[in-house]
Amino acid sequence: MVTEHDSPSRRTVMIPAIKKAILFLTTVVFTCTGLAATIRVPADQPTIQAGIDAASNDDTVLLAGGTYSGEGNCNVDINGKSLLIRSESGAESCVIDCALQDPCFYVHSGTAASCEIQGLTIHRCRSDQGAAILSENCELRIVSCIITGNRATTGAGICCLGDGSLAVSDSNISDNTAQIGAGVYCSGSISTAIDGSTITQNIGSGVFCTEGCPLSISNSTVSLNRGRGVTGFNGLGVEHCRITDNRDGGIDCSGIVHIVHSSIDNNTAESGAGIRCSQADVHIDSCFVSGNPGGDSSLAAGGALHCSR
Repeated sequence: MVTEHDSPSRRTVMIPAIKKAILFLTTVVFTCTGLAATIRVPADQPTIQAGIDAASNDDTVLLAGGTYSGEGNCNVDINGKSLLIRSESGAESCVIDCALQDPCFYVHSGTAASCEIQGLTIHRCRSDQGAAILSENCELRIVSCIITGNRATTGAGICCLGDGSLAVSDSNISDNTAQIGAGVYCSGSISTAIDGSTITQNIGSGVFCTEGCPLSISNSTVSLNRGRGVTGFNGLGVEHCRITDNRDGGIDCSGIVHIVHSSIDNNTAESGAGIRCSQADVHIDSCFVSGNPGGDSSLAAGGALHCSR
């Protein structure tokens, strides 16, 4: 007996339909995977800027090992594209050196608004804002980078402005000089997350986020900065971190603040050398806060913790 489900005529109709569906899916997969390309510098394009100019959204600009400097490799404009810019062999062997003449990367929104920079050393850049990396109204990711020896008035290492986000992971931000936010500076409505990174020996504050920019730092060291180590004025989360030996104090914060499983030690400041907070709801759990002298008297000036409204 042949049921309707098993009828030859029904099978005749179903088989071409299945073939069409498979063909459609194959076409879609082929089209999607074919969109992203890799532009190699200098094999395909002679400079970083030329590689970016040749790229489309979601492409990768891949840099061979070596030192990149001069026109086309400094003062690079991402042109509003969504790109991955990375080295072929890691930050130690892929260096952008702008010789204190120019900024390096300008990342800003366009038809797309996200960019990832991975495995680069960005060195000796100079600008008023964001000498190494200036980002405006973008989602910016910095992965496994070394950002060092840069100079600016604001945000010598990384400067993010407007709306968007910043995620920094497994990176070293050191020896940068600025009046404010020598390592990292965020202003506007930038959601900032730093993980597994070292921010050290900057002349100026290590990380500075203004009102409107929530900040979270985890599994990181912020040390030896000649300014306050961490400033977060729109809420702050610190977890599994060491904040140590910063000249103008360890942490300055307001809003909702959670500091857990962290060490805040040997920071110096006139008040609140360890943690200074104003108009804040502060939760501190399982932390080591020690050796933070404030003013002439650690106790009088709130060496460990100073709170005000």
